[in-house]
Amino acid sequence: DAAAAIAALETAAETFAGLVEASLSDASPEDEASSDASSSDASSSDAVSSLIAGEAAARGNLGNALLARGRLQVRLSSMAASQERRAAASGVRAGAEGAAAFHAEIAEECLVLAGRAFRKALALSSSRDDDEEARVTDGGMRRLQKTSRGAARALTGWGAALALRGSVVLQSAKNARPSARAFAVSASEAASLAAAASEKYRAALELDEDETETSKSESATKSDVSNGCFTASARARLFVDWGDALRLAASASADALAASSAPGFEPEAPEEAFFFDTQRLPPPGECWARAEACYREAERWDDEGCGSDARRGLRACEDAFR
Repeated sequence: DAAAAIAALETAAETFAGLVEASLSDASPEDEASSDASSSDASSSDAVSSLIAGEAAARGNLGNALLARGRLQVRLSSMAASQERRAAASGVRAGAEGAAAFHAEIAEECLVLAGRAFRKALALSSSRDDDEEARVTDGGMRRLQKTSRGAARALTGWGAALALRGSVVLQSAKNARPSARAFAVSASEAASLAAAASEKYRAALELDEDETETSKSESATKSDVSNGCFTASARARLFVDWGDALRLAASASADALAASSAPGFEPEAPEEAFFFDTQRLPPPGECWARAEACYREAERWDDEGCGSDARRGLRACEDAFR
């Protein structure tokens, strides 16, 4: 069912893309020379903008479906890894080996495709945003808000796909128990993915702040933030996700640094030297501190809904600094 849904969403996205391309190619020089050129241009531009919005929504839905499939495969990989450990402990490994790696590979493939879908949705939303800014009309601000919200959602989904990829890479490396150098390379990759995810969350929240400042009235309160890209509750959840991504970056970076100082580490491995550089790792201490700030913001925005998750993250940050 998931594969069928993904295929249908891919078809819908490609259909919208074809309609956009056809609409842009249908614009003829004769239209510009007619007496009602400005009216025709405005109508054509609105039609193209609507099609672009449709494609952006389709790409976003495709990203959500791929992200959900990736999460399912991660759970299956975790279950298979547990079964492999139990089988190894009991001495019966037939049929158990390789299942966790198989599901992890599918998960990463789905998450890579999800990231691409969200990136495309972001590009489409941003291009439409620029177009709306260029021609402000009655109701133009409302359309501009919708495109900004679409961009914020795309950034959030992209960040989630990157963070989950980082988690998959790190956990797969721990399950495989490779050499010190191979683990350091995998851990550094996980740290980079998590750091990239944190930047997507940051960008989404910054877009939300810009949108709120543009559209909110003086009477708006913290609990009524409907003019922005996110409600207060959704913003709190995004702060938790941002904090989790920073925690993963800190943990993976620390693991990579620890592995690089292990006795079995081989710094001169030519085939992997390009992929591992301690100077490029996100600083663990800085990541922990930023994660703590994110969790405190989550508590501030929605203590009732996200408070328990925020405090869980805060305890992890406190433990890291001990």
